[in-house]
This record gives sequence, structure tokens and C-alpha cells, in this order.
Amino acid sequence: MSREIKYEHERDRQTSENLEDFLSNKECYQSIDESRLIRSTIIDEIKCLAKEWIMEMVEDNEERKSKINGITQYIYPLGSYVLEVMEKDSNLDLVFIAPSFISIDDFLNSFAKKLEQCPNVKEIHPIEIARNITIKALYIDVEVGLTFTNPDVSYLNGENDIYQPNIYGNMDSRTAFSLNGYHTIQDILKIIPNRQTFQIALRAIKLWAKQKGFYSRRLGIMGGTSWTILVVYICQRFPRASPSQLIYQFFNIYREWSWPKPVEIKQFIGKNVYVKNLKIFDFGVSRLVRDKNALMPILTPSFPRNNSAFRITRSTKSLIVEEFQKGFTICKEIVDRNGDWTALFEPYRFFDKYEQFIVITGNTIENYRSKTYSVIESKIRVLTRDLEKEDFLKTLQVLPNPFDSTIDDECRIWFIGIKMEELEDNFPTDLLPHVDMFENTTLAKLDEVGVERADVDLKVSCSERKELRSLPKDVYDKIIAVE
Repeated sequence: MSREIKYEHERDRQTSENLEDFLSNKECYQSIDESRLIRSTIIDEIKCLAKEWIMEMVEDNEERKSKINGITQYIYPLGSYVLEVMEKDSNLDLVFIAPSFISIDDFLNSFAKKLEQCPNVKEIHPIEIARNITIKALYIDVEVGLTFTNPDVSYLNGENDIYQPNIYGNMDSRTAFSLNGYHTIQDILKIIPNRQTFQIALRAIKLWAKQKGFYSRRLGIMGGTSWTILVVYICQRFPRASPSQLIYQFFNIYREWSWPKPVEIKQFIGKNVYVKNLKIFDFGVSRLVRDKNALMPILTPSFPRNNSAFRITRSTKSLIVEEFQKGFTICKEIVDRNGDWTALFEPYRFFDKYEQFIVITGNTIENYRSKTYSVIESKIRVLTRDLEKEDFLKTLQVLPNPFDSTIDDECRIWFIGIKMEELEDNFPTDLLPHVDMFENTTLAKLDEVGVERADVDLKVSCSERKELRSLPKDVYDKIIAVE
């Protein structure tokens, strides 16, 4: 729903317009028509491929043919495309909702080969190691993430309502999470009170989170869904607020939030439904309060609800709450005195804050690169979770965007900033057991997913800041640039 933006006074109008100008200068607004046209073309092509492939899969089965008769599409967009907050480098997230007789193996193998034959696809990587079953592709220079779900065909052909909780009854965790992603984005669209102010506020908060190093679902920080829900909640609380007032209230509300009280944008009334391999998939508020691992629960609005910020660690929570308070102080100055928005979006100086780092370097042949990097990042999440349990550690933070080097052999380098309780000789001795475990489990997982160990070079080091000079020059130049 879109409404005219209402301003409390002229200064409110001016600060809101200044915010939009700032976001535009930061290239948060790509050429909307051009960006959407490119992505619409991709969606249409994948829709046609999916429908054609499904027909091929049921060609010799008349019963299945009759069941899919009348199903018009299997591909649905998610994320920034649906919310209309795309940026120039936005990925395109899609979900393939297939009938239950199409298996995960069918999707990862047969459909991946079908997609690979498309002339507009430059790279394709089926990935089975994540929470969702995914095919990642580079399609007309846009990164596409296609997740997979396969409910009973009766929910696709109109016999049953696709929003009924019973749809999840016979699904496993990976396909259930993908379907929940579709339901979540549809619910969010219905909940937003003013589409225009929401979009401006979400663009601003996403930029802020990226600048502060808090935007990365892959590495165990908060992803787009969590930040979107946080913004939607503020829009619900203040449905007539201007963009600048929404940003002010965002920091005002969350700086004082009583975590682990969950953020909810839709109340759920009903019974839990048993989901295969998930035990009880719906996250009731009472359960979240009892769950010591739910540090900053942010609930998806659709049944079965889940905590979209389930990977948040103690250190990350502390850092985010600290930045919420700083953001409020800056925003108060801006809205009270029509100040400059630049101060709110100052980049977080990661390499200045930490003296010690865990440095992870991964290198492999091109065919294995995407799969190898995904495995490494999944194990980085485990490493940080385990390190958080140690008393000798005060704070740790993952740099959300790794650096690529093209000097000699191409490699990717990840950084984890470390603060010990005391700066003593125990660095890196205390970390070595965790580092060894990380290397061993990462290499074992790479073996499991079919990456030849001889084709992988994985190095992990515990380094002081001054030792970062020994990294490849193009990587060290990037470190200097962000200090």
C-alpha cells in the first residue's frame, strides 16, 4: 500500500529529502527501470525453462501430467526485487516451487544441466551444503540464487491453499525453509503500511548495516530478511512517519530493546504442525525466551515462524546494540538541527579496531571455487560460534566481505578480528585447537561434497595487525584503503 508522505514540519521534509539525496549519491538507487528490466528478463527465461523441464520430467507419466495441468508457473522472485529496493549490485533471489515428485537430486542435477545450457548463463554451481538447497548462477552478469522447495502438487494446482500450515507436513527442513521464504516475502508485502516510506527507510538501514559490517547472512551475521523485518516493525509502529522520522525511531526503539524479547510483525494464532526432521518448526515466543542461543530473535511473519537472526553471536549482538546507540545519538542531531546524514553512514574501521586477527586463505581451481568458498564460509560460522564459548575471548567480529587476490594464483581471504580478555602471550596459543579443528572439518566437508583435496589450498593463520603486510599486495592495498 502506498500513501502520500506526510511531514511534521518543514525541517522534517528537508531532512527526509536530504536522506534521499544522500542515498542516491551512494548509488542506492540504480536506474530502477533498467535494473528491473534485466531481472524481469532473467525471471521470464527461468520460468520458461522450469515449465519446460517439469514437462520433460513427467513426459512418461500420465497421472503426473494430469496433476500439473493448469499450473502456470514454478518460479517466484524474492527479496529486493519484490520489495523494489534493488541496488546496482543486488543479487536476484528466486524460489523454485516444484511438485513433490520432483526431488532435490532432480533439481541439483537435471535442472542444473538444463539451466547450464542457457546461453545467458556464464557460471552455475549447485550447492547442497547450506540451510536451503540452492543453485547459484551468473546470469546476464547478475548473481542469481535459486532455492528449491517441493510441496504436494495439490498446493500448486489449486486443490489446496498454498498458505495452509499443513503444506509443511511431509517436507524436510531444507525444502521447508525455502517455502517459508516465499511465504515471508508475501506476508511482508501485505503488512507494510506505506510502501514508499518503507522503501526509503529500508534502503537507508541496509546501507548503514553494510557500512558497519553487520550485513552478511552467509557469515553468521544478519541478512536482508532480518533487517527488513526490523524496518517493517518500525513502519507498523509509526505508519504515518516520514523517512527521516522512521530512521530516527529505528535507532530509538532498538537501542533500548529488551533482547531476547523477539521482534514480531505478525501475531500467530494456531497450532504447531510437526515438520519432518525439524521437530517443532514453529518458534513460539515462550520457546525463544527460554532458548539461550536466541540472542536477538527476529521472527519471520509466516507459519512456521523461525528466528531469521538465529546465527547472531554474543559479540555480534553487543556490537550491533552499541551501534544502535551511536546511531540514535547521530540521528537526534540530524532531525533536531537538519544535520548531515554522512555521519550516520561512516564506515566501520574494522582493521583499526582490532590488533589481532584470524586470517583464512582459500584457493582452488575455477570449477570448484564457488563450492569451496561456500564450505569455508559455513565452517567460519561454526568457528566463530565455538570461539564465543571461550572465556579468554572478549570480542570477535567477522569482516563480512572477504578480499579476492589475483596476484599469482587467485585466492579469497577472510578476516576475523579478535580481542582477548588480556593482551598476553597466549595469542595465538589459545586459538590453535580451534584453528586446527576448523582446518580439519573444512577439508573433510570438501571431501564430502566432491572437491579433490589436491585441488584445494587452505591456510589459516593467527596474525598481529603488523603481520598483515605479508598478504598479497592487492589485498593489503584494500586493507589500507578501508583503515
